[in-house]
Amino acid sequence: MSFFKIILWAFVLYYLYKFIFTLVVPVTKVAREMKSKVEQMQTMQQEQQHTQQNTVHHQQTKAKPAPDKADYIEFEEIKP
Repeated sequence: MSFFKIILWAFVLYYLYKFIFTLVVPVTKVAREMKSKVEQMQTMQQEQQHTQQNTVHHQQTKAKPAPDKADYIEFEEIKP
């Protein structure tokens, strides 16, 4: 091998190393972090929906007090 081929390969390997560790590794790290954040947000959203459903269900199942007869007004339908 000639001296210039060795230098050329050294530059190629150096720039390949630089490309991998300045672009590829940070991008994969950010992608992993984003995936984690999205999963965390989905979990929180599911928990909120579950709590909301339980609250609504609990409110619906509460016994409603019987209406007082004094609350109703009797009326007769008037026909023309």
